[in-house]
Amino acid sequence: MNLRDFAKNNIIRDKETYIGYWLSCIFTVFVFFIFSVNQFHPELNQGPGAVATIMGSAQVIVVLFAIFFLGLSINSFLARRENMFGVLLMMGMSKKQLRRLIIIENMIIGFSAIIVGILLGLAFGHILVLLMANIINLSSISFYFPIESIIVTIVAFSILFFLIAFFRSQVILKRPIYNLLDVNQNEYGSIRYSRFLSITAIILILLGYALANIHLINRLIPQDFDLLNTLQNSDILHILIGGLVTIGMFLFFTQFSKYFTDKVRRNEEYYLKDTRALWVSELRYRLSSNSKTMFISALLLTVAFITTIGTIALNSTAADEVSETTPFDISYFSFQPNEKEEDNIEFINSNLSEAGISFQLNSVPILQKGDNGREIIISQEDYNSASNENEKIELTGNEVVSLSNGGSQEKISITDKITITIVDNRPNIFDSYRYRDIYVVNHELFSQLAQIYEHKQTAFLYHFSDTTTDEQARQAATVNREILGSGRSEGNDFLLIQKIERVDLERYTYQVLTYIGIMLSVIFILAAGSLIYFRLLSNIRGSSPTYTNLFKIGLSINKIQEVQRKQFTILFFAPLLFAIVNTIFAVNMLSYLLAASIWKQTIMIALVLLVIQILYFYFMNNRFKAKIELILTQK
Repeated sequence: MNLRDFAKNNIIRDKETYIGYWLSCIFTVFVFFIFSVNQFHPELNQGPGAVATIMGSAQVIVVLFAIFFLGLSINSFLARRENMFGVLLMMGMSKKQLRRLIIIENMIIGFSAIIVGILLGLAFGHILVLLMANIINLSSISFYFPIESIIVTIVAFSILFFLIAFFRSQVILKRPIYNLLDVNQNEYGSIRYSRFLSITAIILILLGYALANIHLINRLIPQDFDLLNTLQNSDILHILIGGLVTIGMFLFFTQFSKYFTDKVRRNEEYYLKDTRALWVSELRYRLSSNSKTMFISALLLTVAFITTIGTIALNSTAADEVSETTPFDISYFSFQPNEKEEDNIEFINSNLSEAGISFQLNSVPILQKGDNGREIIISQEDYNSASNENEKIELTGNEVVSLSNGGSQEKISITDKITITIVDNRPNIFDSYRYRDIYVVNHELFSQLAQIYEHKQTAFLYHFSDTTTDEQARQAATVNREILGSGRSEGNDFLLIQKIERVDLERYTYQVLTYIGIMLSVIFILAAGSLIYFRLLSNIRGSSPTYTNLFKIGLSINKIQEVQRKQFTILFFAPLLFAIVNTIFAVNMLSYLLAASIWKQTIMIALVLLVIQILYFYFMNNRFKAKIELILTQK
């Protein structure tokens, strides 16, 4: 028997351990391959946006995750077999042969995963390419055999599998034989924890959740706290929340879980009832040995849930988001002298009527303060006419209303002789990118300022009726753009902004992100399941002597399986529960940032993800029950 046969037999004999890892590798290769197909498809890159660039970035994420996941998994596999490696070295196997054995085993798994992943990609790839074509509004797309994608995938993952196996084998081979032979495979060692770190874990998690609701805290506290206001508007708030919750979760699984189970063990009234002493005592050791795996699983599930829910929910808020920055359906800004102004407005009116769109048109003369055009003044009559606000503006003297969030009662000198006082703030009627400062003044002051500042701009603002469909707006926008062009970028004296174009671009962006996000989320979910499956399967094998002894002294198979099920339920659902709670707070924060409720979409998506996890739990539980029964009946 040569090394290749020996490696193959090792994998076949221990296939139950490797199956979860192998399936995760397959799907990782599959997703990378699909992203690569989208990247290299010639017709996809004719659509809006840089599909090739986006997919290239997604591939980098897949590779980085693969390095992390494969390295972690291979490290776990090798650590469990250190004793066997020590025996092989003691029996005369050279370190060079052992390195080759480890690399061959990993390459067999890797190559088979690459082949199956690419075959699945070829089978389902065109369907996913059609989905991407639909996202970027390509009516038809031809079949494309992705030879470049096949080559890139094979080369990338072959190198990846080889390098990870090579470097991990180097770590093993640096250890003396007696250290490998003395590896304590028994998980029932002393359990140590820090009470201080256990309490710190809860404090950090609660602090992170509190910061995720800082906008609510600011509303509840009547006094103004500069620190809270600063944090709420800080760019690092999300990083701070993520850091606190992540560190808190790590300490929770590595410290608090041991502290809590120790407290339960000391409560004799609860601990000594039924079989609790049996499953709680073993659970302490399971939590201790699996704490890092549970933390990583919780982290992966959190990222998967937030990515899936966030990207899908954002699709439904695209129109509302654009409406915040672009209030009117069409905004035509005319810069004097614009000889085409009358003809263009007449054409837009005619085009909208032909598309069956009822509309309201408001003309707003604009006084430009300064040469850069970023500070403007409009009259209250024009604002009241164009705005949807029920409460009309009524100003006297030098009172003004700011449409750019200026401070109330703030005095500003707009000329050497005229000082205005901001008495209120109102919603902007122009797109938010256009101007820095917008002031609304009464008619008399506007007429007075018109003698000082030139009337260089006029805004023609179109508001469509509620019965207008997106398709009608899109059809009219297409014709407007084809006939009128882009405006100032083409040397004309006007700027044409159409809300539906921005909505479509926003939706396109979110749909591409959803496409990528769901793919990555499936990888994360499978990886989390694979890690938990491997660790628990190893625990069951390590506990087989304990189960056998319990069976011999009279404990039934059903009771032993019940003990295992209670432990498994906690080990499986603890990371899942953390992921759900983290997602709830993340969605709440996202709803605030978007100024829109996404809870309906969140609940629907969360239920689907939860059902998948519950089905996976029952599958794994049945596998473990069968494994225990097999162990006990063979003894």
